[in-house]
Amino acid sequence: MTEKFKKTVEIVRPPKVKTDERDRSVSTETVETATLELVSTQMLKKIFETNDEER
Repeated sequence: MTEKFKKTVEIVRPPKVKTDERDRSVSTETVETATLELVSTQMLKKIFETNDEER
């Protein structure tokens, strides 16, 4: 009767973070960079109100 059962297959995802040689956590995936600019909340409200695509 045990011959009829299928074996269970365990799926394990590789971790996204590993430890480097200095014992620091680093990402195993590529990390994209971005350039950000600090904006005041008042200026941000004006940008949203004008719907300016460039800003």
